[in-house]
Amino acid sequence: TPTLSTTATTPTATTPTLSTTTTTPTATTPTLSTTTTATTPTATTTTTPSTATPSPSPTTSLRIAHCPRGPTLHFAVTAYSLARDIARSQPAPVCVNNLLHAPPLLVLAGFHDSCRESALVASTFQHLFPPIVPHSTPLASIRRVLLLARLPDASILLRHYAISTAPTALSRPIRRIARPSAPLPNLANITDIADYVLHSSLSDSEIDDDPTVEIKLTPDATKLPTPVQQRAVKLVELGPRLALRLTKIEEGLCTGKVLYHSLISKTKEQENELDQRHQQRKAQKEKRKKEQAQNVERKRKKQKKDGSDSNE
Repeated sequence: TPTLSTTATTPTATTPTLSTTTTTPTATTPTLSTTTTATTPTATTTTTPSTATPSPSPTTSLRIAHCPRGPTLHFAVTAYSLARDIARSQPAPVCVNNLLHAPPLLVLAGFHDSCRESALVASTFQHLFPPIVPHSTPLASIRRVLLLARLPDASILLRHYAISTAPTALSRPIRRIARPSAPLPNLANITDIADYVLHSSLSDSEIDDDPTVEIKLTPDATKLPTPVQQRAVKLVELGPRLALRLTKIEEGLCTGKVLYHSLISKTKEQENELDQRHQQRKAQKEKRKKEQAQNVERKRKKQKKDGSDSNE
């Protein structure tokens, strides 16, 4: 009987072993959860840059057409940031009400290669704004900058800035007091104004070592008093931000021959077939226009004849 009792306790000894084995999936579960959590922010960081919102759908697009004969550029918006999002991220946003009376200064970067579609995109953006002649355009009218940068992967980044200037002869505390549009700083805790001017510790978004430029005025510029003046130039982002990818270029105004497509490539035979098809459509369109003009002329003559008969 003791022997049987000892044998009966053997399954009892194996029971903890089975229990330990069942806890193994429990140890595996946090490992899987940790891997999933680490992957999610990595994908989000790659898709969306700082202060940029991913496109809500892959079909979000932007069309820029040159009226009335084209071409038409089709862009896919891969990421964007609204102007109000840019303003919220700045401690002192710029008011744009007085900056929209004149066109911005267009700056193109990365469009100097020999690619045909790149040159066409640069030419289209240049014709969106009137040209700026340095000798005749007033410097005071240039208040904004539109930057278009083409990256090596053929994507285009759009940035919009406001140009602000400040005289370099004045220190930062004096500039804060002299600005008419900005409120005065809080001087309640200062007993002497020299402490504020010489040892100012107030925070400001401006930098003392801003790059300076020397502006030489022409003799006929009578609006500005001094002939030469040094001022610090600073760019403040207005928004919006856009990350664009060129998908298609059409010859006409939203309907025409496809000159470039980023996803579809065709052979010479297919291109010749499309050319013939476009020529047929163009001939049919011209024929319909001619018939319509003849019908209008016939109706006009008939109305004129009926009017002369009624008068008689």
